[in-house]
Formats: sequence, structure tokens, C-alpha cells
Amino acid sequence: MAYNAVVSALEKSSCWELALSSLSSLGPAADVVTFNAALGACAKGQAWPWALRLLDILSEMPRAAMEPDAVSYNVVITACERSCQWEAVLRLLREETSAFGELMAGLCSSSSGAFRELEAKCNSDLVHVIWRLAKLAQVALFDVKLQILARAAVAVLAEAVHRDLHLSEISTVLWSLAALGLEDPPIHKLMEQLRARLDAGQEKLLPLNLLGNTIWALAMLGRFGRFGRFGRFGRSGWELLRLQEEMVARSTVSLWQTVDFASAALEVLWASAFVQQLPMQIEDSLILSVRRIAGKLDSQPPVLSNTQTASAAVGPSGHGEPVSPEWPRLTRLYSDRVVVYKPPGWQVDDAVARRRWPLSSWLHSALAPGQQKLLEDQKHRRGFLHRLDVPTSGLVLVATSYSAYYDMQLQLMTRRMAREYLVLCHGWLPNRTQIDARIHSLEDGPSWYRSSRISGAGRPSTTLLKPAAFAMIAAKAFTLTTFNIVTGRRHQIRVHTAHVGHPTMSDGRYTADATFKDDRARCPRNFLHRYRLQFEAADAGTQMTPQEVVEQLPPDLAEVLDMLVPVSVACFPSAAGIRGWSTSA
Repeated sequence: MAYNAVVSALEKSSCWELALSSLSSLGPAADVVTFNAALGACAKGQAWPWALRLLDILSEMPRAAMEPDAVSYNVVITACERSCQWEAVLRLLREETSAFGELMAGLCSSSSGAFRELEAKCNSDLVHVIWRLAKLAQVALFDVKLQILARAAVAVLAEAVHRDLHLSEISTVLWSLAALGLEDPPIHKLMEQLRARLDAGQEKLLPLNLLGNTIWALAMLGRFGRFGRFGRFGRSGWELLRLQEEMVARSTVSLWQTVDFASAALEVLWASAFVQQLPMQIEDSLILSVRRIAGKLDSQPPVLSNTQTASAAVGPSGHGEPVSPEWPRLTRLYSDRVVVYKPPGWQVDDAVARRRWPLSSWLHSALAPGQQKLLEDQKHRRGFLHRLDVPTSGLVLVATSYSAYYDMQLQLMTRRMAREYLVLCHGWLPNRTQIDARIHSLEDGPSWYRSSRISGAGRPSTTLLKPAAFAMIAAKAFTLTTFNIVTGRRHQIRVHTAHVGHPTMSDGRYTADATFKDDRARCPRNFLHRYRLQFEAADAGTQMTPQEVVEQLPPDLAEVLDMLVPVSVACFPSAAGIRGWSTSA
């Protein structure tokens, strides 16, 4: 017990080397609690290779002596996920040699023995299996059948709801069910337990990440349930409001004035606004808290990065030529943020640059030294508010202070910012104004793996659209369309247009090869351009006022527009629509 206390103390201090040393000195006297504390220390110290090795050692022990439990796998999988070690995450989720792996394999194959085995499992094991099924649905993009995972999760849930679960376990189950995209999971008994825990005030004991996850889960389950928004919860979202109020209560305590709290608050604001369950008092309180945290960050010294960032982009020949004839340019400057035009071929490198043309490198030469504070801070995406795909052109907002970064995030999360695109889609879309389809995407891994698809286990995604003109090119129908994205998922417009049967012109990733080859003969890249941003900023003063920035079509897309032959569809003035975009955006 004394050694467990020592290793646990080292875990809380992220002293993973000392934790491993203490574990080694224990030898056979170490138990699974000691191992889990050492695993936690490795995870907090971002020493994921050691966490993996330690888990392997624990797994190789005879089961009669000791084996990894739910905590062991939770800690290591989460550590690898945070370090973007997606191959390790997949290996751990798919393993079938441990007791958990064997059980998951049996559940997915509908083995009667696996279902009977659930009765003997403890609460934490049942919760871990549901969580692991949800994680597998999120991480394994191409070769996992969601229906099988969902069916297995519901089977485990049927046993778990009859147990007396802790609030943290209820939170994990709710998040897992929402992440799996289940529209009508049998959670009535689970909700009864949640209400009882909240009536007892136990929400004060929830870790921050579980508090945020529970709010997100309730919002998603309430929105997509068959009983309508929050109808299933009986008291009009009382549980959601109670947890939102707990977030507000924590926002006033200095202990919670951290970047982690700001991130959690932004997620809560987004989920609550997305389902239109965000009381003004809750919104104002969380916004004020996020602004306070941003102000503290601005008062601290700049973040120093271990990565080298060139002062200017260097082209393939080493002489600074860009991939295309265009260089980025500053289109609007404010005291704490700028609007940048990104030409095709440049990467919005909000993390590690994977391409030759990182936009942050150009910003180093374009911005004054006092405006470069965020360019080395990858935790804050180098100041970039949003991404644009490498082949896509358009406007990008960049913060030059933490206060501006969080202010723009708040505008985005509470839907006070508009991002509009001009897209040339295959076929005619006269009657569609909105696309709602969950998008499942992976941010890490090789380029062929970092794609997106429509999946029930994806994140809620909404795209608004409006036809601007109908036209023909070489006997093929196209619709020139404006898009406004409510959510911002990877390749959202490209995936949504392909999903409804009207893919973006020259999109080599989400269209058939024959279609792509035919498109490329006329259009050198995907016809997608972010032409308009609408947001709030302080222009020539301290008062925040509405701003609008518009960017014309670049020359390569304007040439494609000249090829369009307008067609009258449902008396739509297509010719006028094309002329309007040919002269200005």
C-alpha cells in the first residue's frame, strides 16, 4: 500500500522516470494498481512508448497472477491518441488476446458465450467495453462495420443499465453511445441514474473532461433522438442545464482558469448552441471565463518551439518560387488579427507542416515581430482559426494575440461567424438547401488515410447551400453553388457534395477516376474557393463591429467559369448568376 501511494504521487507529478524506477524496485510485490499508477505517470509525461512497453509486460504475465484491467487500457489508449500514435491505438483497440479483446471479438461475432460472460463482469469492465467499441468506431475508418459495433454496444448496455453505476461511468457510457451515433439507445434507466446522481450534487466531483463529454453527449443524444430535441429527458433538458451550471460555477474559481478549461468551455458552447439549448446567462458566463484565460495568456512570455520555421517559403528549386503564380497576401489588418488570402498549393499548417508551402512560414515574413506570438504555438494552432485544404483557395483568419484567438473561437462556436464558399458541383441542385450528415475523419496517419466519409459514428455536420447558376460544359451539367458551413469538418463540403451525388469538380479524392480525369482536362484543381468571411472585430477603435471580407475568384477558377454555358432550370437566371461571379466575388 505504501509503494502504491508513492507511485501514485509520482503519477500526479508526471515523474514517469521515478515511477518506473519505483515499480522496478518492487518486483513481484507490484500489483495492477501500482502498474496503473506507473502507466498514468508515463501518459502524463507524454512517454507513450514506455506506457506501451509497460502494458505489454503486464499483458505477458500469467492471467492467474495479474492482467491489465479497464484502467490500464484506458490510460494507454488515451496516451497514444493524444500523441497521434494512431497505429498503436488501432493495435490496442483490435487486439484479441486479452480478456477484453476476446470479449469484444465474441460480442462482434454475436457469440452466445460472450453475452453470458457479461453477467460476470464488473461495472468498470462493462463501461470499458462500451468505450472501446466507440473508440474503435472513431479510429478505424475504412474496415469496421458500424452496425456490428453498435449492436455489441447495445448488448453491453443492456447489462450495464441494471448496475449501480458511478457518475463517471454514466458519463463514459453516454459519451460512447453518442459517439457511436445511436439514434435511439435504450438509456431510460441510465438517465434515471444520472438524475439521481445530479440530485445528490455529484456533478461537482466529475473531472473536467468527463463534465464536458457528458454535456456534449446529452446534446447529441437529445438532438438526434426519435422523441425530438430533449423529449427523452423528461424535464426539458434539466440534466443538460444542471451540468452547464456546473461549468459556470467552475469558471469563477481561479483553480479552473486554465487552457484546458477554455477548450472544454468552447466545446460546451458549440454543442449547446448546435442544439439551440444555450441559455444567455450560461453563454455570457462561459464567454467571460474564456476571455479571462486568454488575457492571462497574453501577459505571459511567447511560446518557444523546438521546430525550426523558415522566415520565408522555399520552392522546389530552392529559389523561393511558389507552386502556383500566386503568393499569399494580407487582405485586411486589425490590431489583433489579420485576414490572409491563401492561394492553392499552400498548407494552413496549424500543427506540423507536412507540405513544402506552410502558410506560417510566409506569415513570419509578412507580420511585424510583435504580431508573431502565436506562430510557434501549436497548441493554439499557430493562430489559425480554421483550415483550408491545400488545393483550395480563399480567405483565412489568423489571430495575432490569444485574446483574438479565443474571441474568434467564441464567435465560431456560438455561430456568430459566416464562412462562405463558391463551388462548382456536378449535376443540378435546384431543390436542396441543406445537407445534414455525420462526417467521420482521421487527422493523422499517411495521406491516403486522412480522408473523411459519411458515418453514423462521425461528428454532426451541417452544410447550407444555395444555387447561383445552372450550366453545361461539353454536354455535362453543373451547378455553381454557394456554401455556408455550420460545422467545420475535414473536407466537409467535398464529402457532403459527393454524398448527395453532386461531387465537386476536379476532386480526385471523392469522385470516380474517370470523372476526375475528365474534370482535370478543364480545371487544374478542385473548384472550391472561400470567397467571404463575416465576423466581428475592432476596426479603427476598440468597439467590436461586424466585418465582411470578400475575395474574388483566382484566375484559374475564373477561366473555368468562362467555359460555362448557362442553362435555364426552373426559370432560374443562370446567365446573370455566372456574369456576377465572373466580374467579382
